[in-house]
Amino acid sequence: MGFLKRRQRVILRTDIVGSTDKAVDLGDLEWRELLETHHAILRKHLQDLKGREIRPTGDGFVFEFRTLEDAQRCAQLMEEDVVRLGIKIRTSIERPAP
Repeated sequence: MGFLKRRQRVILRTDIVGSTDKAVDLGDLEWRELLETHHAILRKHLQDLKGREIRPTGDGFVFEFRTLEDAQRCAQLMEEDVVRLGIKIRTSIERPAP
């Protein structure tokens, strides 16, 4: 079934708050550069906490973790780290039904 059995995994979803307005304000080139940096930051924390990327969602991601604590810590680190880019991210954590 991949990374974890469905009942054991924890899902973390992210997206950039106000991404449409930010993209318009920045223009295509700067927006793409910001997204690349954003993606690199999130993927670094994902790797550090041994999560797995399920899929990108444009300006966010769906990630999978082994524990709720890892997902919560990752979300916290991501939220704190992207502030330096002048953006905020929204995160949600869920444990899918078995």
